[in-house]
Amino acid sequence: MKIAVGFDRRGERLRSAVVAELTALGHDVVELAAREREPDGYAEPVESVALAVLHGVADRGVVVTRSGVGASFVANKIDGIHAGAGFDTYAARRGAEYGMNVLCLGAGQLGRVEAAEIVRAFAGVKPPRSALRVRHLAPLAIAGAEPAVFRA
Repeated sequence: MKIAVGFDRRGERLRSAVVAELTALGHDVVELAAREREPDGYAEPVESVALAVLHGVADRGVVVTRSGVGASFVANKIDGIHAGAGFDTYAARRGAEYGMNVLCLGAGQLGRVEAAEIVRAFAGVKPPRSALRVRHLAPLAIAGAEPAVFRA
């Protein structure tokens, strides 16, 4: 599987652990570099990874920011992206089983070993079958999800 990765300034400390784990698992890693390094500039790597997934450059994405929470908010603004903050292996695995295509990690809460374990759980799940994905994502249509590419 091809997996795009992106890191903000605080997420950089986990870059080598995340990339090494994905590579060891046999995945093709697409490292996306941010153009600017603002102190709280997490939106840019999130957008880069999400758009890589949306446009088929990668099958899934992993973003590492300070908490992963804001990153998931930003990624979920892009139609077709289903992001979640992964604080443990259970959430990462279940998210992937339900169609999560961008995993957002928080460098402030995770060490290198924990981050690698969470990435392994996320990347180890095969993409869900189409019918299963439709069933799990159906509540989004009921909730009024808009068909626009980017929702404000």
